[in-house]
Amino acid sequence: MKLIDELKRRKVIRVGVAYLTLAWLLVQIAETLFPTYGFTEAAMRILVAILAGGLVVVLVLTWVFELTPRGVRITAPAGEAVKITGVSSQKAPNSVIAVIVIVAAVIAAILAFRTVNEAPLAHRSIAVMPFATLGQSNADVFTDGIHVGVITRLSNVADLDVISRTSVLAYRDSNLPLPEVAAELGAAWVLNADVQQAGEEVLVSVRLADADADREVWAQDYHRMLTATNMFEIQAEIANRIIDELNAHMTQSEQLRMERLPTNNLEAYRHYQNGMALLEQRTESAIRGAVANFERALELDSKYSPAWAGLANGLTLIVAYQYGNDPELVERAEDAINQALVLDPELADAWVAKGLLSYLRRDAPSAIRALDRAIQFRPSDANAHSQRAFQHALIGDHESAYADASRAVRLNPLSPEALANLAGTSISQGRWEEALQAARRALELAPGWSNTRFVMGMTLLGTGDYEGAIKQLDGITVPWTGAGAETLLMQALVEAGRENDAQALLSKIEASGDNYAIAVARVILGELDAGYDVLFGLEEWDDFQTIVFQANHQALWQPQGEDPRYQEVLKRVLTSWGVSIYENQIGD
Repeated sequence: MKLIDELKRRKVIRVGVAYLTLAWLLVQIAETLFPTYGFTEAAMRILVAILAGGLVVVLVLTWVFELTPRGVRITAPAGEAVKITGVSSQKAPNSVIAVIVIVAAVIAAILAFRTVNEAPLAHRSIAVMPFATLGQSNADVFTDGIHVGVITRLSNVADLDVISRTSVLAYRDSNLPLPEVAAELGAAWVLNADVQQAGEEVLVSVRLADADADREVWAQDYHRMLTATNMFEIQAEIANRIIDELNAHMTQSEQLRMERLPTNNLEAYRHYQNGMALLEQRTESAIRGAVANFERALELDSKYSPAWAGLANGLTLIVAYQYGNDPELVERAEDAINQALVLDPELADAWVAKGLLSYLRRDAPSAIRALDRAIQFRPSDANAHSQRAFQHALIGDHESAYADASRAVRLNPLSPEALANLAGTSISQGRWEEALQAARRALELAPGWSNTRFVMGMTLLGTGDYEGAIKQLDGITVPWTGAGAETLLMQALVEAGRENDAQALLSKIEASGDNYAIAVARVILGELDAGYDVLFGLEEWDDFQTIVFQANHQALWQPQGEDPRYQEVLKRVLTSWGVSIYENQIGD
């Protein structure tokens, strides 16, 4: 009892209770305010650690010292009175010391957190490299599923830039040094992992590296029984740890999406992963195979929302790639989208499918709204940004198209399609140097793809390199543009002074059945009125015709300045894509 009495005499118990009360209050306030100002769990851990250390310091100081009107002095032993002439000997409350120490601890915590948060981070961009399979080779699809899951979860966080799986797959078997890979992908951080399956168990070993410093900053093994629930939990735990290591801010809704467990059926999960792997190939047989896998996954778990979204994307892609045009495909796709969104209203893949479905129905404003939602729920979805860029280009919003195309390339830097799209939108903005750079890079990545040669030819034509444009455009046909490549080639030939060669192309263009290309050919050869006659006969406008008429051919159709006929045709073009009430729709 003597110890307790001495603690009371020295006011250690009173100060300790006061300190703990104030510390508890401070933690409660921090839990409320830290997320608002972008502080992460790391900041909270630092604060709690400092407060815990501060408690020890305060209790020791309270035991040893007392505060008197003459200043701080060593506490007198028990039984000795403190005598102070002419002044009251009552000691000032020792809780004042606790308050001072708490304030100092808070300041130290904030400064420490800012040091941790700011010093090592140039930016929060990460490349999750393809996971390696160790042991049995039949685990490859399963390994890819974990890889996709980690990327998807990280892509939900707005405070991160997550490089697309399409780009990182190019380095699956690469021996390049880490800094070089990161530089080519534009990533500050790189995650590598190995996956090993042994019977009913799985081991996932992950390593996070600071790319600039070329050093590993964190590594961990996850050893679990092989169940669907464990697989999703591993993905969420890895993603959460990365977010913590990068000091990225995550909202409550992002956290909920991060930890969502879409199915507890391992076999359904396997079929879904098979379907996603096939869907990436974009061939008719692969897409139809993907649809079959999604359907099997749903037979096993009818509430598996990503499988519904995968089915919807597969069905819409069959129509979009013209592998089939049965109206039943569109109806089934719409039903699958609705099923997915009922189960998970924040599922980005379902909103992407809804955007593609609206595009197939020639409703560009609805497509943009759906893609807005997809990007809201998955900010690092390069595909959604690329698709939204295309929809903005259709309605003539070239500034927004350029912004989305730029973002798509930032997230998917090795995609020839994204780069070609950026070149096209850069042209519409008059950014010729950027257009040339993007077109060249696309051509380097896919030299045998007619679309990259087409975009390069278009860019060279716009910059006045007519012979270079002729070299790229001669002999190619790009199906989605109709006879667009032939009309660009004709224009380049005329500009290069080779009218006879240009005239020889007319019969080929007329035989194509592409009425817009026929109209453009007439204008190139000096027959503006005849060209407009053809335009006024068009009732439905295809993608390329719509975009090029607004972005590239304004001067061609208005050689003498503003022509009222151009505005009349433009109105028809926009109406054909549901844009007549666009301004009223887009804000809904």
